[in-house]
Amino acid sequence: MTRNLRPIGAVIYMQGKNLKMCLRSTDKYGTDTSAIAKVYGGGGSPWSSSFIIRMDEYNQWISGN
Repeated sequence: MTRNLRPIGAVIYMQGKNLKMCLRSTDKYGTDTSAIAKVYGGGGSPWSSSFIIRMDEYNQWISGN
């Protein structure tokens, strides 16, 4: 399944006590970034999407817990 994934870009910045994650795909045939954003309560188009995550959730996410 992962062999068909294409690269994406991400811009992450602080928004209050949260992180806003903006995802971009290389082209309209690339990875569907909206599918990733929807998992975290966000949305957008397949090639441009975003979501907001609390810092405590982010810290758990990067620690693998």
